[in-house]
Amino acid sequence: MFAGFIAPGYSCSDPVGASTTNVFTGNIAHSSEVSGFMIFLDISVPSSSTCYQADNLKTYKNAGPGIGSLFKSDEFRVTNYVGIDNTLGVSLNLALETDTEKLLVLKDSFIYGETSDLAKDCPDGSGSATGADCYCKEKMGHMSTIATRTGKEPPHIPMASARPVFKAKSYSTWSTKATLDNVHFFNFKS
Repeated sequence: MFAGFIAPGYSCSDPVGASTTNVFTGNIAHSSEVSGFMIFLDISVPSSSTCYQADNLKTYKNAGPGIGSLFKSDEFRVTNYVGIDNTLGVSLNLALETDTEKLLVLKDSFIYGETSDLAKDCPDGSGSATGADCYCKEKMGHMSTIATRTGKEPPHIPMASARPVFKAKSYSTWSTKATLDNVHFFNFKS
């Protein structure tokens, strides 16, 4: 398994939070060994190949990114996301075999590096000889956003060599724009 949830996003032609398709929203992913959410485009909705989105998702304490993508679409949007204590923050990526403009959007979201409000992974210090927390990794809030010529085939990626999903094995494409709009980062060390 390479994510806590592997789920389709919904078409950008539907308003955020009011999709007419089968929507995966309002969920929490935590303590996954890799990604919390892997959101792929819904191949049953043709407009998803142009733009797909996810909203109202929360993640904490995932060993990889809290939310990620690397699927074939022109645009991927994430709105109202909260991520806490995820090792690799957010990993929004796209794949398309052309150099047409691609857009990745993270909007109205909160990303926390460390917080004292969550319980320690090993509160008694049993995870190490020094008594420190047993899963204390350096955190990042946002991985570099990329677009490649080839991506992953949704929804499941059977070959272990193709995982983790954010591991790109293709030439990059031009004309990719990443927009972070009203995204707040807290509790990261420089």
